[in-house]
Amino acid sequence: MRRLTPLLVVALALAAGSCSSKTDNASRHATTTTTSSAARPASSPFPVGESQSQILRDIRTDGLTAERALMLFSIQIGPLPGVPAHTGSVDTTDFDGSMATSYLYRVWDELTVAQRKAAARLLGQPNQAAPPTTISFGRGAAGGTTTPAPRQISLGSPTSRRDTPAYDYLHLAESASVAEAAELGAKPISKFQIDVSYDLPGTAYASTTWYYKPWYATAYQPFGDGCHITIWNQKMAAVPGNDAAAVMAHEVFHCYQQVAVGSGEAVATVSPWVEEGEATWVMAQVVPSGSGVVENKWSKYTFTPMTAYVDRSYD
Repeated sequence: MRRLTPLLVVALALAAGSCSSKTDNASRHATTTTTSSAARPASSPFPVGESQSQILRDIRTDGLTAERALMLFSIQIGPLPGVPAHTGSVDTTDFDGSMATSYLYRVWDELTVAQRKAAARLLGQPNQAAPPTTISFGRGAAGGTTTPAPRQISLGSPTSRRDTPAYDYLHLAESASVAEAAELGAKPISKFQIDVSYDLPGTAYASTTWYYKPWYATAYQPFGDGCHITIWNQKMAAVPGNDAAAVMAHEVFHCYQQVAVGSGEAVATVSPWVEEGEATWVMAQVVPSGSGVVENKWSKYTFTPMTAYVDRSYD
């Protein structure tokens, strides 16, 4: 297996860039999507008839709008209030909703409260009916650091035998973490929180983030209990075990990337070809037998040699 260390070097370079001046940061990440709402394109009609692939191309080439982010999230993760039904084609090779989640957080300030609450539920955020009077992440009553145990929970109430986890997702995540840490020469991720959803899924099998925006705020906050991976069980149940392990390896590498970059704001500046390209390469290296969910991405890469890196993501 090739060493994964060069990938960590890239991620650490990105982290260093996020700590530099605004001018420096703009030059380092000239190919990324701008996150400032003032600099985003003016709102446009929902791209209901565009293909999923075209929506992603529009975001990369023309800029992120709330309508594009909301439509992409609705396709990949689940429906949101006020977002019309998508009538275009979907990417049947899609498996990761992390990028759609990141895009939605970048336009969070433009969403309605109902849309934020719906997205928070779909992503397994803390169930808060009202903003807490005191927000505390990872701290005990005496100010000491807590270490919540890794856990796997169900979002909603499973009602049948079919509504049970298809795999031991926490074990898959921890196994991938150990393998990736060994190759990176880094410490394994200390805490995972696996949120298993039994909702009717979109195109995504999973979505990962260590930073989130609660429905009542527009600033990023860290999850205090570890890296959160949301799993859509119906999608994972349809693939063989090796493919499930490969998807989890992909998601776990997003955790390493976000640790290296260091903040939700910095994560939002990382170009898709780095964020998703790295994780896709890692899943193939760590679980080479789990090629079923990723082989079409490699085919796209192979047969589109003239496509610039900045115009790529999973390929």
